[in-house]
Amino acid sequence: MDNTAAWQNDNLMRRLDDQTEEIYICAEKTDSQLIQLVLAGEEIGFEEIFDRYKLFVATVAGRYFRRPEQIEEVVQISFTKVYFELKSFQFKHDFSFAGWVRNQSCNLLTRFS
Repeated sequence: MDNTAAWQNDNLMRRLDDQTEEIYICAEKTDSQLIQLVLAGEEIGFEEIFDRYKLFVATVAGRYFRRPEQIEEVVQISFTKVYFELKSFQFKHDFSFAGWVRNQSCNLLTRFS
């Protein structure tokens, strides 16, 4: 009887974990929703954009620079530019925001190199 109860409890916990993960996945905002948050003055939106794309921008910067401090500086400047130019972004296609962020970074990098 104790083994059966433990097994049922274990299965219940696994199902709850699966449901919690599903809820978390569903709660993830789209780029468009994050942009709207930023434009409404919500800082959390830009934090999520930064977290989502910082590695992407660092990878692009890494093609031009090798020193970590140079790459970090490019990431910081790129996201500053993204923040101030965000109001001009027009969401026309899926994945267009990633391309726009890349273009903002590449435009900056051509000035550095």
